Amino acid sequence: MVKQVIGGVALAVTGYGLKKYFDSNSNENKEEDEGQSFFVDLSKDKEVLPELKEAIDKYKDTRTKLFNGSLRELRTALLEIKNLDKELLIANIEFAEKYDFRYFHNETLKDIEKFTQILQKTKYYIDKHLDSLDSIIISSNDFNTYGDEDKKFVENIAYLCTILDKIDNSKMTYDKMTISREVKRGFGKIETIID
Repeated sequence: MVKQVIGGVALAVTGYGLKKYFDSNSNENKEEDEGQSFFVDLSKDKEVLPELKEAIDKYKDTRTKLFNGSLRELRTALLEIKNLDKELLIANIEFAEKYDFRYFHNETLKDIEKFTQILQKTKYYIDKHLDSLDSIIISSNDFNTYGDEDKKFVENIAYLCTILDKIDNSKMTYDKMTISREVKRGFGKIETIID
């Protein structure tokens, strides 16, 4: 036990000494080594291409308004329904950089603008149908008691939540140049629901 404590203290002192050494050397040679660094600034790798920045900013803003407003209201209402398959309502857990395009294509720009329009239409669609959903839930919050038409309506709107979450949990590009097929399929499915 004593050996482990002494070893731990020695290791800590060595680490502290090395930190002091590197700090003092880096300060002394700062003018000589201007432009050289052992550390890589990874934040530069996460910048959005200037050609896509405006479109992606608009997409992200529209997405944020949808997810923080209408979709949150919808998800809250759906969670009140007993006997509804809650796996339809997956949570947003993705933290990866999604918009890391490194090459610009006009087709990519057009796709992002189209996706923004679909998100705007989706927000309108959800807002339009929240009152109908509220009426169904007020009359009964048990999915098993719903008629066929109401069940289909609730399942479709819950499926819309699932698709939006899957898109949001997916990278927009894998090859740094084109929109992933997964995202394109997701937006295609949304269009069939909201049109």
